Amino acid sequence: MQCFRTGDRHLRGFEVATWVARLEPDQDNLRAALQWTLDEARYADAARLMVTVHYLWFLRGARYEGARWLAHLLPHCQTLAPDLHLATLIGFYVTAFAVEDFPPVNDYRDL
Repeated sequence: MQCFRTGDRHLRGFEVATWVARLEPDQDNLRAALQWTLDEARYADAARLMVTVHYLWFLRGARYEGARWLAHLLPHCQTLAPDLHLATLIGFYVTAFAVEDFPPVNDYRDL
């Protein structure tokens, strides 16, 4: 998933279109990695990956998918380091509140 870490740095610059196109074919690998980290209870790894791809989800218009992945992680946020916990919550709120029909958002208002 190093390609997503590298790409994240370039998504905020002049090469945004190039990097979105470069990362697009790896979406299935990203989903598989996210599912594996969650299945293996590697919540810190899942959170780091989700924080890394948050802006890509935004650019691709994949806010619902991003919020859905983050919602799977939220019940385990208390196990994360404080900075990662906060970054995960911010990512979720920014993403989920932008998706009007995302039902689980009210379940997590008190985290």
